[in-house]
Amino acid sequence: MNRSSIVSKKPFLQEMCRTPPSGYHLCLYDEINYPESVPIGGPHRPVWVTYGEYIYMPPQRWVHAIEHGAAAFLFNPCADSNEIENFKKLAKNCLRRHVITPFNHLPEGELFNVVTFGCKLKLNTIKNNENKIIDYLRRHAIKEGPEFHIAEDGDYKFGLLEKAKILTDLADSKICPFN
Repeated sequence: MNRSSIVSKKPFLQEMCRTPPSGYHLCLYDEINYPESVPIGGPHRPVWVTYGEYIYMPPQRWVHAIEHGAAAFLFNPCADSNEIENFKKLAKNCLRRHVITPFNHLPEGELFNVVTFGCKLKLNTIKNNENKIIDYLRRHAIKEGPEFHIAEDGDYKFGLLEKAKILTDLADSKICPFN
């Protein structure tokens, strides 16, 4: 039985925001541990990412991306494949500064998380929650994070499947422009 089949069928959506832990750069030789399985900030690797969809991206990379105002779209790889595709499509049509990655450390009952600096939106389904995700992104993406003003892609590309495309402009001045 896969994990998605044991998740409650009752729709679950919860937004959580708080002051994130201090962020600072740690080299590859330094171990990074987070106090929670889905961090909303904290220490990270110094080289930030090229935005887009990845085979897998570890937290110490996407934490740096959210510090730059990005949204990390995390999904349980055992979730329904149609839901995963809808989640990815939503990310790609809302902002250029996104990271999409499977993440098997989501807490029990959560199949999807959208993480921005200091906040996360936790869900077990995308269906009927698209507008809530868009609202969350419009309130929390891009304008939050100590380095949100740095819009350019970083140099980290390991596992990049598809580079993010510009939707409005490099700074993502309009979030989810097609909705």
